[in-house]
Amino acid sequence: MNMKRRPGMARSHVTLVTIILAAEVFVADLVLPLGLAVWLPYAAIVLISLWAPHRRHTTIVATAATVLIILGHFLSPLALAGVASLQSLLNRALGVLVIWITALVCLQRKRGEETQQALLRLSDQLSRSLDLGEAYPVFAAAVKAYMPYD
Repeated sequence: MNMKRRPGMARSHVTLVTIILAAEVFVADLVLPLGLAVWLPYAAIVLISLWAPHRRHTTIVATAATVLIILGHFLSPLALAGVASLQSLLNRALGVLVIWITALVCLQRKRGEETQQALLRLSDQLSRSLDLGEAYPVFAAAVKAYMPYD
């Protein structure tokens, strides 16, 4: 049995888990009364996007969560009956703010990881291409050629 996972398989698992959880939170948002912070699990779903290989996934998840928070307000039974409250709107605005702060933190983390991976690749390439035992005499000769003292 092959124990290595392909990146595409991991990405599809993260995407599937994200979609299922977002759908469950959205249904709960439609069923539970307005004013509850049902949107809070969307922040956890944005955090799950850290396991996706691309930063784009985090942005897509945060955008989808924002849309679902807004739709949850307008599609809830009380809002359809015209009983939407200012508290619910403020609560959801706070939810959108939390989602995007979480997304920005995730994007910053992913950018840091990408930078670290790039530096590791460059370091590996440099260590493979530069044999210090051979380079030192050449470097020492070049330095001595430009140094005016004995």
